[in-house]
Amino acid sequence: MGKYREALKPFLKEVEGYSSTIYPDAKGNPTVGYGFNLNSPEVVSTLNAHGYDLEKIQKEGLPEEVADKIKDSILDREENSFKNSITPEKFESLSDNEKSALMSMQYNSPGLIGPNMRGYLGADDKINVAREILLNSNKNKDLGVLKRRLTESEMYYPNM
Repeated sequence: MGKYREALKPFLKEVEGYSSTIYPDAKGNPTVGYGFNLNSPEVVSTLNAHGYDLEKIQKEGLPEEVADKIKDSILDREENSFKNSITPEKFESLSDNEKSALMSMQYNSPGLIGPNMRGYLGADDKINVAREILLNSNKNKDLGVLKRRLTESEMYYPNM
């Protein structure tokens, strides 16, 4: 686990929030824990690996300590996916703040880091990466998402 996660974990807890019970997210998806979308086969598989299925969550709720372990498992998977999308060497060359910002986006929705952003990352174009985070990663113009993207862009490139 990378050092960057020490800053990322409390940030994710703040922006994702925590719920032990199932609730509909902004898109109507059944969600629990720290934004765990129960329509995602990967999330369901990770929950099952930790001894929780939909029925158990509905009866007992999802304890925060279990949600923390699941969040870590999801971060492990998403970190590997992200590393492979930009190369492990490029990932290791990023600062802890840059990793935290990008992994927050990857956790939120892996599709947010698309070909344009990967191109800017490959070219070490920090300004355009920060611009992509802030301006091109919130297609529905949601105020809560905008606040998150502003923080992520400042985390990635504090000189903006």
